[in-house]
Amino acid sequence: MARHVLHDGHGTLGDKRDRHRMGAHAVARDAAGGVGGARENQTFEPMTTKAQGTPANRILALFKFGQRKHMEELVCDGHVFMRPLSDFIQLESDQLRGDKDEALTQFDAAADGGKLAVKMHGEWAPVGTITGGLKFSHPDTQRANVFCMYAFRASQAETLIDSRNLGFGDSFVVFTNGDEFLRRARAEAQRRNLELESGLVEYVDPRSYTGRMGVFRKLSTFAYQSEARLALLPGTGAPYSLRLGSLSDIAMIGNLSEINLRIEITREEASASTQPSEPHLGIWATTAGCAPAGEDGR
Repeated sequence: MARHVLHDGHGTLGDKRDRHRMGAHAVARDAAGGVGGARENQTFEPMTTKAQGTPANRILALFKFGQRKHMEELVCDGHVFMRPLSDFIQLESDQLRGDKDEALTQFDAAADGGKLAVKMHGEWAPVGTITGGLKFSHPDTQRANVFCMYAFRASQAETLIDSRNLGFGDSFVVFTNGDEFLRRARAEAQRRNLELESGLVEYVDPRSYTGRMGVFRKLSTFAYQSEARLALLPGTGAPYSLRLGSLSDIAMIGNLSEINLRIEITREEASASTQPSEPHLGIWATTAGCAPAGEDGR
């Protein structure tokens, strides 16, 4: 089984550094001897992603959460299922996926508390009071197709993944080389003459933010989901699938309920006493049971 090594911005190999465990989660897991033997038949994989953003915002790993069947399709077939943003607006009963404020184009918090009036017969008549700010949307934005992932950022090294995310399914996929996954997705989109964009979602405070929104900006109610997205623009307005071929060389799978117990955070030694050490992430996971090409008749 291939081992993926972690490179930092200086080209240093992660498995050649002095590695130090940190945080209560790692200590508690070691004291318990693992997750009920969960490390049996597991492989430890350090993640490979290029440094992005500020030190606190740097992406340590990319995950996808969902049901086992769909996660196996992602790893074995490279099935990247992209839903239009309009679908999430309509999922009112799903508190995790549903977001009535998805695909906004503009948000104005300063309008909160403002008075609305309509002119009738030359007179202005009060209509009501604005609560929660003014929201603007456009049908074209709702047509955009997105593939949503969880971006584990350096700022989460102590707290790990918010437990609310465990409701997305029973399994996770972790991309051991997130950069290569993004490269393959872009290449397939280009082959189909599609415009694919990728980026982190920025979360804004609805009490104070005024400005543009869009596919990569959401209200901070959903900040715990720490999203990274692939987006087809302008989009199809209907579910769309990219098929990248097997990703088993760059992706692994595991039980979502155990994800925080499988994560291992390490820190390299700081170069100077005034410099904080940077965290790096590895995870115990398994290869998916993918059938050899052609064996399943596809």
